[in-house]
Amino acid sequence: MILSTHPAFIFVAVPKTGSSSIERSLKGYQDGALSKPFNKHVLAMKLQKELPRVLWEGSYRAAFVREPFDWLHSWYRYRQRDALRNPAHPRHGLDTGQISFDQFALTFADTELMLKQSDFICTHAGELLVNFVGRFESLQRDYVRLCHELSIEAVELPLVNASEKSAAGLPQISDVAKEYVEEYFRQDFELFGY
Repeated sequence: MILSTHPAFIFVAVPKTGSSSIERSLKGYQDGALSKPFNKHVLAMKLQKELPRVLWEGSYRAAFVREPFDWLHSWYRYRQRDALRNPAHPRHGLDTGQISFDQFALTFADTELMLKQSDFICTHAGELLVNFVGRFESLQRDYVRLCHELSIEAVELPLVNASEKSAAGLPQISDVAKEYVEEYFRQDFELFGY
């Protein structure tokens, strides 16, 4: 999350959407004192509730999203990191190294609180709380559009915190798992046009 007062904008960092790259490029605008109480992936609803109203309403608010199957697959790959395979690692329980993507797709919502991308940037009623929604699939181009909206200089985004990408792309997924994911992320598919 980046909270800037000059220019006035809030970048809501939806995980696994290039948010680390965008944050690094916008870091110079960060107001550290205002941002300190919030974690990186804070929900827009929490910011709306806890920031001074004049700051919230006076800020241009932006976020990026990703195609839901690709987003879920990125989470899966992220949790296949070698470090998580070590039983001594504090987050060892998140390791997906022993299950298929299909199994992960069928069980992720049951085994943890997996938020939808829309949960990060919408009200409970599904109303967008941001002015700008960029796409991971056109990250650099949409980032340049965002910078234009903010009247700031756009830079080439650095590659930061990227999960190792599978050369084969998205793996096969069963019809049952596909239907489950489509239903679970229905709001994301509809709201973001995927």
